[in-house]
Amino acid sequence: MKYTFLILLIILIRPGFLRSQSSGNSISGRQKLIHLNRNVFMDTVWEGSVPPDSIMVYYYSVRGKYPESSETIRKQAQEYLETTHRIYSGSGYITFRFYIDHNGQMLKRVQVLQTDSLYKEYIFPGNLIMDLFVFLKTLHAWKPAQDIQQVPPYYINLMSFKIQNGTLVDIIP
Repeated sequence: MKYTFLILLIILIRPGFLRSQSSGNSISGRQKLIHLNRNVFMDTVWEGSVPPDSIMVYYYSVRGKYPESSETIRKQAQEYLETTHRIYSGSGYITFRFYIDHNGQMLKRVQVLQTDSLYKEYIFPGNLIMDLFVFLKTLHAWKPAQDIQQVPPYYINLMSFKIQNGTLVDIIP
């Protein structure tokens, strides 16, 4: 047992296993991208009583798509990005995977998935990810999760931002 703990500790502190990337511009103070092996998270704090990895209910199963059209959200996101006065780079997809609770609120533990236009692993500049995340947190009309027998009152939602040459061109779904 003692050696298992020591081996786990060595694995966790080896270079590159866990690192964070800070950004000082968000609506709630200092945000960090947290890199854990090949996964990137915005926040790893989970406040629910059900372990998040046990939740397998996705938004399409509960008709939990955001009530505005993807085109409307894209325009709002583009307007928000223009207010930052930043020049972004990169082409591909930035997808946020997050949980919605029974109050229709986005919970912490948001995973960030990044690919290039050919769906190969890619890393976008941190300020673009942070700015899109701050925009995502302004969306407050999510459908509340239903508390059904044997199903936790959360569902998983995904929102992908398609980027071409640093410009937001589409939102999926």
